[in-house]
Amino acid sequence: MKEIADTLMECAKAAESFETSMAKVSTLADTSVVPLETLKTELVTLSGETGVAVGALAEAAYQALSAGVDTADVVNFVATATKTSAAGFTEASTAVDVLTTAINSYKLEGTEAERVASMLVKTQDEGKTSVGELAANMGRVIPSAAAYNVSLENLTTAYAILTKGGMKYGDLDDEPRRYA
Repeated sequence: MKEIADTLMECAKAAESFETSMAKVSTLADTSVVPLETLKTELVTLSGETGVAVGALAEAAYQALSAGVDTADVVNFVATATKTSAAGFTEASTAVDVLTTAINSYKLEGTEAERVASMLVKTQDEGKTSVGELAANMGRVIPSAAAYNVSLENLTTAYAILTKGGMKYGDLDDEPRRYA
């Protein structure tokens, strides 16, 4: 009986998390473009396809909308971020963060998320890093790189080469070494 009660409590908490996140989504979504019930249905379907909790997907949708992703594109964007998080060994919210940082900094369309995600996964595969590490470190560099017209392709290539060669992210922050 206790196991059943615990399972029911987990379900209730998951439902509450989903509803809370959807309430946040409703504050940003343009429901004249996509009704809220449609967004809910599409996120539940995406949860079934990916195995990711629907509450986490709704939270990722809120973060994406907050970062400027169009309501019409948000579920596809979250699907891309979710696939990126699985391939990149990180959370969907982390993938949303790095994807929206790149898209906003380079003034790309939200529909280009798949291309940006592919670059991040390729950087992970060719370097010694993960998408989570890229989000934490490269995410701080992306706005400056974009401002100085360093292409995202060149930036991701540089990260792959540097990490493959043994450079650790902290090495960039070290004090200059002085030799006698």
